[in-house]
Amino acid sequence: MPEFLFFTWQSKRIVSYVPCSFSARICLLSLFKQIPLSNVTNKRQAEAYVNMDVGTTMHNAYVQSAMSRNVDYGNDLVYPGIKRVSRPLCYPWQDKVLSTTNRSGVVTDLNDSPIQVYLIDSTSYGEPAGIWGINCGHSCNVFIPGLSIIRGEVPDKEKNDELYALTQEQRRLEREVRYAKRNAAMADATGDKEAFDAAALRVKRKQADLSAFLKENDLNASVYRSQVVGYNRSVSNAVTASANRQEQERQAQERERQIIAEIKATGIKGRIELHPVIPDVKNLGFDDEHINVERNHNVTREQAETFIKNAKILVTRSNGASQNYYSYEGAAYVNTERMTIATAFSVAEYDEKTRSMMEVLKKHGI
Repeated sequence: MPEFLFFTWQSKRIVSYVPCSFSARICLLSLFKQIPLSNVTNKRQAEAYVNMDVGTTMHNAYVQSAMSRNVDYGNDLVYPGIKRVSRPLCYPWQDKVLSTTNRSGVVTDLNDSPIQVYLIDSTSYGEPAGIWGINCGHSCNVFIPGLSIIRGEVPDKEKNDELYALTQEQRRLEREVRYAKRNAAMADATGDKEAFDAAALRVKRKQADLSAFLKENDLNASVYRSQVVGYNRSVSNAVTASANRQEQERQAQERERQIIAEIKATGIKGRIELHPVIPDVKNLGFDDEHINVERNHNVTREQAETFIKNAKILVTRSNGASQNYYSYEGAAYVNTERMTIATAFSVAEYDEKTRSMMEVLKKHGI
């Protein structure tokens, strides 16, 4: 395992030593705050750059160590391990024996089968996307003539290319998750609640897209590829809480839209509001002359106020001039221009449309 020494950007002073790749990634991401990102790359996210840099550094150290130790023992033959999915420039060399001193020829394996030896310079070795290049995960195995045997079968080229395309789509989805997490972390740091709520929904949506894709294609998750500097447990919990709250609100709004649609289907006209805001009934007048003398509804002011206070639904008509409050006890109509209870009547006087409306409310537990 290679050792990692990290320096501050300003003083070049050694600040820490870490023994493993995970610790190295965390340490590098912390120190990245000292480095202008333009000094590193203008095309990669910090997390992607660190993962690439640490992973490739470790892998290069491992490959060079294996090759050097092999030469020390008087052998120059190595071969890449076989993977389930390989990059285009890696695939052709998976089961090939390569000479690190660039000699060609034929050797035998443990079963005395002839094995062709290829010059390492004839391969994609040395290219960024080549065998044992940047982000390559192929192992470097020593081949000893007469003793070694290459085990496993190289996957079918068509199947390999299909899986490779799927892994590239996985990387794209992982980038989308990181973008969303970074926006959420920034919104949290600035205290922008509106931006944070929007980012929280995006994080959950992108995570769901990635999870669904992995499950559908039987791929393994790479958790570290979705990690972002500043997106800690506190931010993650806040994102979950925000997303859950917004989902509950969305479901409530959708349910309300469905109920209103059912009510309109009964023939009720006007703008409908469920769970209406109740006005201060003490400030309303009461047209007793119209309610009890002209219409003979036999409703007291106290009863009319109760109808309003217990209202389950508000139907606004006449461009807002008439607000009609309906409860299970009765209804009261408020004239908003005169701020008066213009009429009120008990549930016994509900017409067929109103009774149907109240049945819809009852069915939905309102």
